[in-house]
Amino acid sequence: MEPGFRGWQFVAGLLKDRANEASLLFNEGQRATLHAIAARIEQNGVILADEVGMGKTRIAVAVAQATLAAGGRVALAIPPGLAFQWQDELKLLGVSGTPPVLRSVEGYLQVWDTDEGVPWFDEPIVMLSHRFANWKLGPSSKRSRYELLPLLYAHWYHRRNNRFPKNSHSMNGIRRDELANKAAKSIFENAYARGDTIGAETIDRIAEGVVNEGVMQAENYNRHTRVRGYLEQAVGLGLGPFDLIVIDEAHKSRGRSSGLERLVENMLISSPNARRLAMTATPVELDVEQWEQILTRIGALDVQPARDAVRTYAEAVKKLRHVWRTDKEARKRFADAATEFQLRLSPYLLRRDKRQDAAVMRFVNASGKSYDTYRRESDIKVSAKSLTPEWRQAICAAEALGFAAKANDGIAKRLRLTIGNGHAVSALLDQIWGQEEADRLQERHEEDLEKAENLDAGTADLEVTTPDDKRASRVRWWQDVMVTSFKQKDIAIYDHPAILAAVGEIERYAVSGQKTLVFGRFTKPLQAITALLNARAMLRAISTGAPWPQAIIQENERAAVRAAHQQLDMAVNLEDFDRILEDQYHDLERAREQFRGQVFELIAEGLNEDQKLDRALLDEAVAATDPRVKPLLARALDDLIGSDGPATPAAAATAFVDLMTALRDRTEDAIDPTAAWSSIQARVIDEYSVNRGTFARLMYGNTSATSRRTMQLAFNRQNSFPTVLVAQSMVGREGLNLHRACRAVVLLHPEWNPAVVEQQIGRVDRIGSKWANDLDEAIQNGSELPLIEVRPVVFSGTYDEYNWSILQERWRDLRAQLHGVIVDARQKEEAGFGEIVDWIEAAAPNFAPLGTF
Repeated sequence: MEPGFRGWQFVAGLLKDRANEASLLFNEGQRATLHAIAARIEQNGVILADEVGMGKTRIAVAVAQATLAAGGRVALAIPPGLAFQWQDELKLLGVSGTPPVLRSVEGYLQVWDTDEGVPWFDEPIVMLSHRFANWKLGPSSKRSRYELLPLLYAHWYHRRNNRFPKNSHSMNGIRRDELANKAAKSIFENAYARGDTIGAETIDRIAEGVVNEGVMQAENYNRHTRVRGYLEQAVGLGLGPFDLIVIDEAHKSRGRSSGLERLVENMLISSPNARRLAMTATPVELDVEQWEQILTRIGALDVQPARDAVRTYAEAVKKLRHVWRTDKEARKRFADAATEFQLRLSPYLLRRDKRQDAAVMRFVNASGKSYDTYRRESDIKVSAKSLTPEWRQAICAAEALGFAAKANDGIAKRLRLTIGNGHAVSALLDQIWGQEEADRLQERHEEDLEKAENLDAGTADLEVTTPDDKRASRVRWWQDVMVTSFKQKDIAIYDHPAILAAVGEIERYAVSGQKTLVFGRFTKPLQAITALLNARAMLRAISTGAPWPQAIIQENERAAVRAAHQQLDMAVNLEDFDRILEDQYHDLERAREQFRGQVFELIAEGLNEDQKLDRALLDEAVAATDPRVKPLLARALDDLIGSDGPATPAAAATAFVDLMTALRDRTEDAIDPTAAWSSIQARVIDEYSVNRGTFARLMYGNTSATSRRTMQLAFNRQNSFPTVLVAQSMVGREGLNLHRACRAVVLLHPEWNPAVVEQQIGRVDRIGSKWANDLDEAIQNGSELPLIEVRPVVFSGTYDEYNWSILQERWRDLRAQLHGVIVDARQKEEAGFGEIVDWIEAAAPNFAPLGTF
């Protein structure tokens, strides 16, 4: 046990105290979970696997805070885009002074730049991006990116031999990187001078391992080399040993060579009695073998018995699902397997699902239906019969292409990923518009999954083979047919049947006052649906005389506007749009000038006295000398206040505080407001300088962190644009809170992995969601109960329908593993089978903490 750390019994006591205290920070289920973690953490690490949107982060922060209060050190390994949400939760629970998220080697070394810098090993809590270990090192890399290792070795050699090693170019003052040398000296002295046994032993092991390994040759630091592994361990020494390691989205990057695995297993150093807390809503996604991976990640000792229990349970579930009505012996085998499954996993696993969600329980009581009916899955059908000849030909070619390429993925990476992952026709059509750079993140993720997962039998055939000439010819022929069917048309993508079908449903939601979250994979179709939605909204605004926030149609918008004009069959001539836009924009600007004249006074009136930072930022805004800033800031605030009515001091102040929070880097909180304002001002200019329609906004790989935060802020306000947020799957599906004003999710490219779909739906299905608020209002008024809408776009009569059915079957497997849902609860209504369903539900494993029923 590290000196100063009082141990896990002390931490457990603090967690119980936190759970028992009167506070609105935790609901009943979260309190029960804190008690359950307290009961387990003295013996082992924990998997916190609560369903998406049930408040895992706050629970994890409570565990981290208790560990810090006990004198321990904490490492938080978090996805790169979730830093500001973690920082907010840390502050809410009283953890202040957290250093910025560690993302790069340069950021790592920077703390040694001045004598006032606090070394990482002296920080009580360190936040690290999952990608911190994803360094690209090669022959042309700067020495500072890898020189820590040879410098540390040189200090070790000097201590052993009272001299530096021969030919030690790094120590002669010519080639040495001074910052890396400061870091190496600091790390070395910390390990030996403070009596750090773990550090000293690690340095000894590293130094003995790198002898004759060519540590000054940059090319030796490629990802899978021995030297790279030792460099990672050297960096870990600078971070110091940790008592608690929290891994957010712990299901990610399961492979042994992944960046997260190297970060957690090779870089982060654990104290002798350390614990790991793994957070994931989907500890298993496709394969029950993933239980072993997640158990190993938290350092579980008895993995083999758990693995055997998992396999036996999975087999029993598969058998029972087909014969549950008639086979009593199968039901008994299932019950026995479920008991063993729960016995082996319950020391480590905690999971609350929507059955324990207060809003879902209110829905069940009010509706008299099963808990899983609060969501409604309903296809957006695309019928081939209604399409133009060009699109029918393209769809037929896409179907044929799928069969032609079935046993061969050597033709094209995009084709392999699309057919191999079961995306089928809708996504396959979109390959011809693929943008290599913009889609790089999405494709890299899918390639990783393809390597890591053993897919269903339909995709297991897709081995990398050398294509025979006839098969390759057939694939190329069908590709040509598909492409030439419509690609030559300038606006073909705006006539995409899946896009048009989705647009129609999205606009129906908008008319009823609902916002919509749209997920897809490929950048070009996502850009197209965003542009088309904005163009159609603009044309409707022009036709009704409603204001629209732009004075001219930009050149890159004209194709979408032409397509929208044709689709809507508008009476207004296309040539007149620029004049009409300019006239109405002048009227809009006059109204904005009036708002601008009063908004800053309203904000000052609405701010509380204790909001000192926001008052200081307001003073900076009022005193801004750049003539662009105040008009742009007023426009942003006007958009956020939206159509709530005349701006009040409270509304203006709330909008200002929220906007400053979105624009401010959380590391700027503790510094001079004038310095913070400098960067905020630049972000205001960058984000709001373009006059554009914002009925729909796109969030994809190239979207800046600031834009993502401002989009999230505006989307979560009922009366503000955007009404539609279009998100690339990899960017928008995890961690973002998009639930305050939306309860409808459209899946433009339905996924093959049910865990991905759960994450996507989880953006709107969260504590405090619009659905929950609408539900309470409906119960109070006695009106129809609202539902969370899940709308996949599916081509009727094609592989898309089969793909969706396969995903639903995988979804059922996932629910059996994570929710204990073996038989659809709606089958209770079948005559004579209600008691059997009840018996199966009672026998199923349940990992919810006591007190949440």
